[in-house]
Amino acid sequence: FNQSQPKMVTGGDGAPVIAWWDYRNGADWDIYINKVGPDGRVYAGADGLPVCTASGDQSEYELIPDGTGGAIVVWSDYRVGDGYADIYAQGIDGEGITRWTEDGIPICTAVHYQNRPRIVSDGAGGAIIVWEDYRDGQYDIYAQRVTGDGDTLWAANGIPIDQSVGD
Repeated sequence: FNQSQPKMVTGGDGAPVIAWWDYRNGADWDIYINKVGPDGRVYAGADGLPVCTASGDQSEYELIPDGTGGAIVVWSDYRVGDGYADIYAQGIDGEGITRWTEDGIPICTAVHYQNRPRIVSDGAGGAIIVWEDYRDGQYDIYAQRVTGDGDTLWAANGIPIDQSVGD
């Protein structure tokens, strides 16, 4: 089936880390990743490594280098099956292997719809993640900080950044 929407960052060791949407299961979109060494070595083999293969689509992903040769990936996740997306993330180590819980850690699983995650480095091996959040019946902006070990540091389901009237 299809592989689509590739994105790439350069790991802290200078080697590219590449992620993409993957429809190989024929049922829903998943996220896969691979790393290519300076000598052309493909770390996870020709087919890549799954970042998340939970049920439902995983989409709208972003990734950043983690400063140690790996990456942190964040995405909108439809695994619950209620038509609403949540936000999940996964750390990838310098060998191209997932570091955190299988299929990622929940960043936000509040009611209704969370989408369009964006991610930046926190300068300490982790990341700050922001997203649009519809938990209060309008789109607001929320954020969460995650360490390089996959621990969330701020309130469960994130902290509000902007809750102005209207979307």
